[in-house]
Amino acid sequence: MSEHLSEGNFNEKDTAIRTLETPIDLDFYSMFKHQIFKSKIGKYKTGGVVLYFDIFDFMEVVSILREQYKLKPAEEEITSGKKFGFALYFDKDLNYMPDMMFFTESAYIRYYKKVPHESEFRAFENDLKTELSKEFSETANDAEKFNEAFVRLLEKFNMSTDNCRIQFLKNMETGAVNLHSFFINDLEKAKNISTQNLEKYLYGNTKNRVDLDSKKDSAKFAPSAFEDILQPKNYPLGRFPGNTKYALSLMQQAAVNLSIGYDTETIRSVNGPPGTGKTTLLKDIFAELIVKQARDIAALKKHTIGGTEKTVYYNSASIGVIPENIAENGVVVASSNNGAVQNIVNELPLIEGQIDEKFADELKNADYFSKLANSKVTTKWEKDENGKKYLQYNIEPNEGEDKFWGLFSLEGGKSANMASILANINCVFKYLNEEYEPDSDVYTEFLEQYDEVKGIRDKMQKLSKTIASYRENCAKLDELKREFDAELKNRNILLNGKIFEIENALKANAEERAQSERLIEEIAVQQRKNQADMESAYQYSNMLLKQSRDFLPQKAENWSTSS
Repeated sequence: MSEHLSEGNFNEKDTAIRTLETPIDLDFYSMFKHQIFKSKIGKYKTGGVVLYFDIFDFMEVVSILREQYKLKPAEEEITSGKKFGFALYFDKDLNYMPDMMFFTESAYIRYYKKVPHESEFRAFENDLKTELSKEFSETANDAEKFNEAFVRLLEKFNMSTDNCRIQFLKNMETGAVNLHSFFINDLEKAKNISTQNLEKYLYGNTKNRVDLDSKKDSAKFAPSAFEDILQPKNYPLGRFPGNTKYALSLMQQAAVNLSIGYDTETIRSVNGPPGTGKTTLLKDIFAELIVKQARDIAALKKHTIGGTEKTVYYNSASIGVIPENIAENGVVVASSNNGAVQNIVNELPLIEGQIDEKFADELKNADYFSKLANSKVTTKWEKDENGKKYLQYNIEPNEGEDKFWGLFSLEGGKSANMASILANINCVFKYLNEEYEPDSDVYTEFLEQYDEVKGIRDKMQKLSKTIASYRENCAKLDELKREFDAELKNRNILLNGKIFEIENALKANAEERAQSERLIEEIAVQQRKNQADMESAYQYSNMLLKQSRDFLPQKAENWSTSS
């Protein structure tokens, strides 16, 4: 349903869309009648009025969706314009046109704060159509009923006329037709088709998804992914002959390599506003596909395209079958916008501004049917003198200088374009059969040139592998160095710990030794003191002994006398 959100865009700068004023006494009927007369749309058979109700900023819806789906604002914020809620159509006589009533899904989300299912939204719109049809039935010729219905409508959606617009149209069928997306049914159909590529494209391959962010300061920057994509083997051998000074940017080259060399099985989308190089990168993809086709054509054993029994359509006439490996490299550029296709078709074969000067003459000489490319080619059935029909070709050169280098791209679609394609093909066929002189050596020359260029790419791939191996070995060496440094650091930590322990032990031993020496000194001092005390005691004992010797005879004598 998000596809519906492209509807209801409203250009406020469009001078044909006017502000809806509030008339005196709310007489909208008379005001519209007067404005229809004044705008002179009454003279047109399909003239009428479209009223746009409830103009609002689309960012209101964006905010609701972000809140509902928990989406963060983008780094580069989107620019959004105005939307209208719904539109009502009246013919020049103010008859209500119920089938043209249009209600936008944006307004539904804004009112109900949710994204509706398709059936839910259709039911809502149909109910509103029925209700409004009743409101405005038989009001074209009754001013009172018309005004009452109009005021009720404003009150129902709580709107003022300041938020509404009016536009007068000369042709209601083509002037302002609002339609829901054309692609809803296609998307519904695609959802019911189960193919690997389509599922990847619609739902994303989130499991193995890689965001190719080239900004080095981004958290998503993945240099290894770019190195893988930008290997020489993934580069094209063909390049559009533009100015060689203007090589593709990093992201353009990544897109080209992804498309033609890295993975050719995946559907990819390239997004970007005008002027960002989408067509430029397509040119290199086209060039590579043409080189592949040429290589496969040159490698054929027989350089002719023939039919088979299965392709016989009349007598012995048979449709030629192009080998699949050649046919699969054809290119179709398709768009819902005719202008976008025309721009690419007309730009690709341009000489000025697109082709390097040194290639321009070579392209012309290569005979890419430049005469046809610069002419208007038509065919017409004529009768010869015998009444037999034959196809007459009319090649009318365009005015001015030749601006196309060759018949490289043609626009299809409408019958006139398809007739032009067939006319050009018939002219090419006629030229190849009647005028062209084939050169059988050109196939060999091309294959030699192809092999030479491919050889250069292969050589660069080998060199790339050598560089990658060198980088890998450098990375391993760095890893070993980091491991060695880490191990050395750990060992140094352990060694320093051991040294610290030994130093602490030595320090403890030194303290113990110093303590022992102090104790020994104290003991020695004590011993010396004890020795001195012993000597003093000895001297004292000798003195006592002597005295006792002197004292004992005297005492003995006294003892004798006394006895």
